[in-house]
Amino acid sequence: MGPSIKKQKIEPAPTISFCDDDVGDTRIPHDDPLVVTLWVGNFDMKRILVDNGSSAEVLFYEAFQKMNIPFDCLRKIDTPLYGFSNHPVAWEGIIALPVTVGAPPTQAKLMLDFVVVRVPSAYNAILGRITLNQLKAVVSTYHMKIKFPMENGVGEVKGDQVVARQCYMASCRNRANETLMIEDLRDETKFERGKPTEDLINIELYPGNQEKTVRVGTGLSDDLKLKLVDLLRSYSDIFAWTASDMPGIDPEDMEMRYPRIDKVALALVTSARKLRPYFQSHTIVVLTDQLLGKVLQNPDASGRLVNWSVELGEFDSRYQPRTTIKAQALSDFVVECTIPENPQQLILSEVSDPWLLYVDGSSKFALVDGMLYKKSFSLPYLKCLSPREVDYALHEVHEGICRQHLGGRNLAHKILRQGYYWPGMQRDAIKFTKSSEAENEENLRGNLDLLDDVHAQALDRMISTKQRVARFYNRRVRMRTFRVGDLVLRKLEVSDPKAAVGKLSPN
Repeated sequence: MGPSIKKQKIEPAPTISFCDDDVGDTRIPHDDPLVVTLWVGNFDMKRILVDNGSSAEVLFYEAFQKMNIPFDCLRKIDTPLYGFSNHPVAWEGIIALPVTVGAPPTQAKLMLDFVVVRVPSAYNAILGRITLNQLKAVVSTYHMKIKFPMENGVGEVKGDQVVARQCYMASCRNRANETLMIEDLRDETKFERGKPTEDLINIELYPGNQEKTVRVGTGLSDDLKLKLVDLLRSYSDIFAWTASDMPGIDPEDMEMRYPRIDKVALALVTSARKLRPYFQSHTIVVLTDQLLGKVLQNPDASGRLVNWSVELGEFDSRYQPRTTIKAQALSDFVVECTIPENPQQLILSEVSDPWLLYVDGSSKFALVDGMLYKKSFSLPYLKCLSPREVDYALHEVHEGICRQHLGGRNLAHKILRQGYYWPGMQRDAIKFTKSSEAENEENLRGNLDLLDDVHAQALDRMISTKQRVARFYNRRVRMRTFRVGDLVLRKLEVSDPKAAVGKLSPN
């Protein structure tokens, strides 16, 4: 027997795994490509796209020129190179360059053949399957990282998300003038609708009206079919066949039924769809007077807000409150108070004394939930009242439940302490108190003219009260009649006035 052959012991490769710590400063969620920086030749080359769908390593001609490599170093090969569109790509040749992947001590050095192509691109190079297979690398686009096994551990290369978005932006600008042909997938021959398992018959919800029908299966028993038809006909009023069958909903007024926060969110979503490359490449700062950020992050939001929140989640969006803008109150007033084309939509009320509102920028007034407030020195905010509310407040404080007949200045201060304000309130309060005093004096003169009537009414009430009291006590008296000559018994104490009787007499 020959000498025994010892088998070489194979060291197990280190385990490659990804965890949340590998995300690092990557903004999640995202759909950005993996773009890395590697040492290629004698240059620290950025903007290298990692594409495991590419069968070759590609070096674009613009980067090749900047590396100052002689053109004669390229090797010519007649093998065609096909791009994503399945069309042949013009290429200049192949060149072998050393590539360093990772950082010490887990660093790998390779010699790679790059295909030099003369096409415009936002990238400097493309790293394909050949390099990834040689490194035994595992790519995670979610973590924006490449990991590969080494003898002394696991090497890794971190992608640059900011550069990836910048490259995407540049690619979109280069393709701005291209026309993309998209195949129409709505081919009814490929996607057939499902068919019912049994025949169907039409049932008229309103007997005699063949336009409003429903379909039920023929496999139902007669009894069950009769009950089902009766049920459908009993609830026939919930079926909407046309827009006129939905009373109370004006098609022109549907937009006004959405809350303001929904309108703002929809405007942001529409902007993100139209400017998607810009939203992906930059941090978007949204200045708004609405609590848009909290609403979109609220798990209890409505269905459409949840969908919009998911759609906006891929972008780096920051929501900040809109600060005071010079003359912003004036622009908001023009936008919100512009007269519509249809004058019938206005409800005008005649105001005898118009208000004059002077605003220095927007420092004195603020809009909170659509209500106008004035910033106060003594209170946080004072609610601005409408003319109708002003009249009610003056009457209520002066002679209503409060019933404090104050002077004009004190009346204005009383209303101010209650948290209300309107322009010229002290002037209106003084005017109101003067009119109230004149009205009170006139009422007093009228009362003097009616004094006789009041006296007669008081006399009638007094007589009526005496009669009721007499009837009450006379019910306890026994009626007896006496004649002349009848003997009666009387007490001696009554005939002797000196006798001390009663509750104050001694025992």
